[in-house]
Amino acid sequence: MASRGGGNSNQMKWSQPMEKFFLQRVLQKVRSNIPFQTYDWEDIDAEIQQRFDVCWGVNRLKLKLKKDKMAFEKFTALINRTGAGWDPLTRTISADDDFWRPFCQRGSVLMYNGFRKHGLPHYELLEEIFGKTAVTGAVRRASTDLPPTSSKGRGIEKRLRTPCIGRSRAQMNLEEETDSLSTPLAH
Repeated sequence: MASRGGGNSNQMKWSQPMEKFFLQRVLQKVRSNIPFQTYDWEDIDAEIQQRFDVCWGVNRLKLKLKKDKMAFEKFTALINRTGAGWDPLTRTISADDDFWRPFCQRGSVLMYNGFRKHGLPHYELLEEIFGKTAVTGAVRRASTDLPPTSSKGRGIEKRLRTPCIGRSRAQMNLEEETDSLSTPLAH
């Protein structure tokens, strides 16, 4: 018999395969660049019910994603702190006890202890769902790159602000257009 979304939440647990399936479905929707609607959540819930025989309900799915986002943000902040390393084999944060001590004294002790021992399950999926957009092409700039020349920067800025007739900005290929932008603009 399927568990219903209205039951006691302590009786229902997210298994790793169920959580991965849920996040993969959310990622598919995120990639479509179309905002979530109630029927999207209902579809995901129906697919989880069909596959895992558990019905969470729309509100619980939204809450699950909200909690996943909070965990992702905390885990990412830990990774980015000075003194933290990344162990690709165990997929956990490698740091000494002094690094972990302040986090284990806060209200989220269980979460941080989980991060310390097990990392964050499905981190790659969460990173793709919640992570910042990466810029590629002519407008990309690594922290080790020198700032663009003023003429090149003005040229790219002008091309991005100029209305594109017949094609969207997303279709513009700035890689091939950067050569023409390296010459100074006439005022």
